[in-house]
Amino acid sequence: MGNLLPVGRRLREERERLGLNQDAFGAIGGAKRKSQYNYENGISPPDAEYLLQIAEIGADVAYILFGIRTNATAEMPAEYNALRKDQIALLDNLEHCSKEDQDAIKRMAFLAAHAAEINETESGQKKA
Repeated sequence: MGNLLPVGRRLREERERLGLNQDAFGAIGGAKRKSQYNYENGISPPDAEYLLQIAEIGADVAYILFGIRTNATAEMPAEYNALRKDQIALLDNLEHCSKEDQDAIKRMAFLAAHAAEINETESGQKKA
């Protein structure tokens, strides 16, 4: 059997990304605490049924096994899991822009979000 340590490390990363402890994550996959520990430490490999079960809650199994991310949400922190798909896509697109473009987009988003306040302030200043 090959070196399971990278698989175990990526499995732990996915568990932590999803915000679960070893007991909870193992239970989802049908594994006891010792088995989860063994998987994460490269002592033994997870079986297919375990991988199917954790995939159901959003674990990126391709990343765990091969180190290749299969979707943008897998790269996001756990707190982003509550975001809508369009919000995730927007954040992903922002992440892939140059620093200058990111700054411009952030300024534009701030101005758009506060347009009413800015207009009220400007209107008040013009009347005075």
